[in-house]
Amino acid sequence: MPLLTLTIWPALDDAGLQLAVARELSNHTERLLGKQRSLTAVRIQAAPDAWFIGGEPLPGVRTFALDIRITAGTNTEVEKSAWIAAAWDSLAKAIPGAVAPASYISIHEIEAGSWGYTGRTQAARRQEAVMA
Repeated sequence: MPLLTLTIWPALDDAGLQLAVARELSNHTERLLGKQRSLTAVRIQAAPDAWFIGGEPLPGVRTFALDIRITAGTNTEVEKSAWIAAAWDSLAKAIPGAVAPASYISIHEIEAGSWGYTGRTQAARRQEAVMA
């Protein structure tokens, strides 16, 4: 049940490109992290116009921050590293124009009891699976 948020500046206004990026990130998440595609949510949002790197505005380049939330302890360091590399490669190819090197990808691992979906935590789901 990963949740991905891609914040990009300037905005990706092309709906077809947004869909392609969402599909590619979902593919990587399923293939490399073993997550269920049907539970993978991707949100693409535009950053405010005030995005700076090194205290300077970004003329002529794009930048992004990609965050993914997953349940803590469900993936190895190797899997997470492969996902970050694949996500970076896909975004660098898909985003028109030059991408600033100071664009970031973060994996946030949340304890199973601290998040969930459909009103149940991941910890509750795990316990139900053990009891079944």
